Amino acid sequence: MRCIGPDRRLSQSRDNRALPGRPGGPDLPARPGTAARKRLPRGRYPGDAIFGSTQLAADQDDLLDGVGDVYHATGFAYRAGYGRPLATRPAEGEVFGACAAAMLVRRDLFEALGGFDEDFFCYNEDVDFAFRARLAGFRAIQLGTATVAHLGYASSGRRSEFATYYGARNRLWVFVKNMPALLFWPLLLPHLAVTAVLWLRFALIGQGAVFGRALGDALKKIGPVWGKRRVIQAQRTASLGQIAHALSWDPRLLLSRAPDVRPAKPR
Repeated sequence: MRCIGPDRRLSQSRDNRALPGRPGGPDLPARPGTAARKRLPRGRYPGDAIFGSTQLAADQDDLLDGVGDVYHATGFAYRAGYGRPLATRPAEGEVFGACAAAMLVRRDLFEALGGFDEDFFCYNEDVDFAFRARLAGFRAIQLGTATVAHLGYASSGRRSEFATYYGARNRLWVFVKNMPALLFWPLLLPHLAVTAVLWLRFALIGQGAVFGRALGDALKKIGPVWGKRRVIQAQRTASLGQIAHALSWDPRLLLSRAPDVRPAKPR
């Protein structure tokens, strides 16, 4: 669902639609007052254009469903805080990217960056958008007061072959499209190594063939993806240091899927 309003902001809720060939429907009921509370931070962060919501598990609201997206230096992204107790919710602050299940982004920025890459279809398209916004010099603020209840994986299933395929394929595309060259080449081997470990992990649950097919299909279209990379990197305004700082480097974060929310001073 894309709700465009006169205040030039665009609210994105990817998961409010059933995916083709999959059951589903609305799975993101916003709490009363959420939209209003999303507008308040604009006064505290006048120079920012991307805001994320605190997501609670729809079927157990004392558990977190997500508190922003983390992008690890090895090229793997995850929705932070999934399944953790609500009491562990971090303070409001900066995250690598806002989960598009409940994200507020200024309309002119969304359109200037080309929106979501439709070649992704689903999974990691919001991470790809977040990375492109980072390259353009924009950060994301994770809000604590704007809260939604999210029924995660309602359309596809968390351990489904559908999720495995698009997750593996699109993960590689995000890394290839967006990682600046001076980071891309040193991090390529770690990315491939972690990909191999993940492939083995999925093989143990009977999805190794699906994972391999996803990587094969990703490589078949690597030419067009590399073409997009040339354009994106040519337009990059953020420094290499700024991009490196936005990444998460601690391997413990990747293993635990812990939040990485950093203090955010108003710009």
